Amino acid sequence: MFFGALGSPSIMLNNAWMMWMESDVHWCPQPWLDALLKMVKSQNNCWMMGGIMRSHSDPLAPFYSFAEHINGNALYNLRDDAFMTFMEQVQEEFMVNGADRFRDSFDIAVYQVARHTNGFWAWSRVKHRFMYSNFILNHYKVPFELEEACRETGVLFVHGKQLVA
Repeated sequence: MFFGALGSPSIMLNNAWMMWMESDVHWCPQPWLDALLKMVKSQNNCWMMGGIMRSHSDPLAPFYSFAEHINGNALYNLRDDAFMTFMEQVQEEFMVNGADRFRDSFDIAVYQVARHTNGFWAWSRVKHRFMYSNFILNHYKVPFELEEACRETGVLFVHGKQLVA
């Protein structure tokens, strides 16, 4: 679904940025659209902006090769030709060469291709284009309280399946 949306003419022709938001993303009760617009207007050189894994049920998760990836629920710069060329490479690696190499996750594929497939020197030239942000918290496979998570500075969304009522 992600790569289909990324290549959709209706999205590509009319927008400079795309926010990918899956059904397990919860929004905080505040004017998030204005905050997102302000963020993207100030980040012309950024390719992808989003949150890193903030919690995980596996205590070894910080040692995973993909632990530092930006979660796919993120903002994507659609107007940067170099980024779009890079995303075509990611799509080919993911769809043609095997999604299982990336735990069937497009966001892990983005990180792994940038960091490992293309090598360190290529990574050193683009790493600054991937911006970690607190606007979306990523609580993977652990219970969380939305109200508590939304109290953190700058948080607009919380990603996670185990929302505690």
